[in-house]
Amino acid sequence: MFASLRSASMQKAFVFVRNEIRGCGKWILKNRTLVGALGGSGMIIAHAQYGQKNMGKEIYDFRTEVNDFRTEVNDFRTEVNAKFSRVDRELAKLHGENRATQTLILTSAVKAMKVMGGDKQVMKEFIKNVENFLCREAGGEDCGSGKND
Repeated sequence: MFASLRSASMQKAFVFVRNEIRGCGKWILKNRTLVGALGGSGMIIAHAQYGQKNMGKEIYDFRTEVNDFRTEVNDFRTEVNAKFSRVDRELAKLHGENRATQTLILTSAVKAMKVMGGDKQVMKEFIKNVENFLCREAGGEDCGSGKND
């Protein structure tokens, strides 16, 4: 690297500068607080002179990013609420179907016990009610009107 420095005076000058830089390094190590204060002050001054030119744009960009993030959060919350609403509707539907099935099972058990006791009219009424129920579940309009008898 220093092969290009041919003259002795140039080499002496380089050695002097190198030693001065080393001396500055030692001075910096001895005076860390002062160097920190001077460096920090220099950063504040540089920021004050050069950094505030674009501060308005930076604030605007930051607000835009925050608003975009808020929009994404609101969209996500809306999606989650819609999914919960769908789940709630499906659960309500399943609950209704479960209750209808339980009612049908219990009623059939009671009616079967009465038929075993000899009352066949109860079973005929039960079968008619079940047919009406199934007709309504299938979407029929004339369920239980007596036309299908």
